[in-house]
Amino acid sequence: MKRLVYIWLVAWVLWGCQKEEAYFDVLVPADGLTFSPVEGGAVMHYRLPADEKVYSIRVRYQDGFGKDMIRTGSYACDSLLITGFNEARKGVKAYVTLCDRNDVESEALEVTFDTRDSAPVAFINNLEVVPGWGNGFVLSYDLEEDLKGMAHLFYVGEDPKTKQPDTLLFKSFVPKKGNTVIRDTFKQQRDSYDFVVRVEDFRGNMVKERVWKDIVPLAIEQLPVSLNNLSDPEELSQEDPTAKLGKQYLLDGDKKGDQSFGIESWTSFYTYLAGPMAVSTPEKPCLLLI
Repeated sequence: MKRLVYIWLVAWVLWGCQKEEAYFDVLVPADGLTFSPVEGGAVMHYRLPADEKVYSIRVRYQDGFGKDMIRTGSYACDSLLITGFNEARKGVKAYVTLCDRNDVESEALEVTFDTRDSAPVAFINNLEVVPGWGNGFVLSYDLEEDLKGMAHLFYVGEDPKTKQPDTLLFKSFVPKKGNTVIRDTFKQQRDSYDFVVRVEDFRGNMVKERVWKDIVPLAIEQLPVSLNNLSDPEELSQEDPTAKLGKQYLLDGDKKGDQSFGIESWTSFYTYLAGPMAVSTPEKPCLLLI
């Protein structure tokens, strides 16, 4: 009796081991796989073998944050989108298997693929920040598509509560496609600013940060001159009393356009406008003399 029990236990163990080690005895065709890098990942193009036992294809890899990822495809299509990367990478390892209808996998084929910068990385790498007029800054970028993520703007200033230097959030927004220019002013008055931009992807992962140090805004000051010492020998000034154009508005002290704010039409400008060719060059010095 003991001998029978022993034989039964051995048979049960062997059966269990065979079940654990079972795999789909089909080879993944290496010549049926190609990879194309795309923004934030790659596309795996595949061609499944003409074998009725093959039900699907599966690829395993680790994304840019070290998370294990699985993508599964079937005969219904011929490609899989591999996602989860931000900055461009080369030679990322992946493992491809074929599956039968019971989801039993074949022996894995090791492959590698390359990726391109994701849209958030491309956005922040091409971003430009320069000083603006009157305690301001100018931010510009160009996107082919709306960004699937968020951009956060900060500057180093004084925390209103602690009165200590701190990185303060200025605004957050979703960058839209197209050539965009944002002009704004800092909320605190300082001689110079450290400007910080952070961008996150659609999953909320912080992707990248850039810092622009010592941005000195362009000062707006009234020139210490009067109409008595302003010379326009070539008569380049556009003088039009009806439209409120002329030299007098160059020196009236209105630095913010308050006079023209709220006007009903653009027939009155309250400003100074120089005529054609009013540009200073080494060959032709400025013809409006102060």
